[in-house]
Amino acid sequence: MINIVQFGANTGNDHVTKLLREKIIPSGEEYHLYLVEPVKYCIPKLLESYKDVENKTLETAAIVPDHNNTNSSGQVEIFYGEDTNYAVSSLKESHVTMLSREYNKIISIKKLNVRALTPNELFFKWVIKDIDYLFIDIEGFDHEVINSINLSKYNVNFICWEHQHSSLKETTTDILFKQGFTIEKDKNNSYAYKRKQNESYISDIRQWI
Repeated sequence: MINIVQFGANTGNDHVTKLLREKIIPSGEEYHLYLVEPVKYCIPKLLESYKDVENKTLETAAIVPDHNNTNSSGQVEIFYGEDTNYAVSSLKESHVTMLSREYNKIISIKKLNVRALTPNELFFKWVIKDIDYLFIDIEGFDHEVINSINLSKYNVNFICWEHQHSSLKETTTDILFKQGFTIEKDKNNSYAYKRKQNESYISDIRQWI
């Protein structure tokens, strides 16, 4: 069973969609796709992107490293730009503001209260211990979330995350090195993989990122 997990799925039609259709499904192996997206306005298009994929689970929730900032209902605030494609939504309002300025767009920032879950809570809920592909793009909290994963309990073989919006790069790298991962980077993303178990992961994945 190949387990593919994406934190921050947005509306689909991305590198994960391409990986699934061009590599996973043609392989003929059993698979399950786990999608997590906090912005409810993305869900109809996300479901449309994967309408023909039966083996999928969707969680409308925000991924958090811990529950220090959740309210009594287990929710957090997610900020997003109005009249956008919601590609930049974050637990940090300042992050949405910063990126809107980088793209020279003046946007009205709105917020949603959404359910918050940690990676460990989700893996436990889904009853999975082996994750073949883990994709993370949660705008400013990628490193914190990676650092929170119980890698002694959950066997994650490959992780792809956006590295430019966090101050915890070195901490994350140290944690992953100690768990036996090899790390590679390009301009926007970092990749961690277990070389002995999955020698071809990084060469393969460059076709779909």
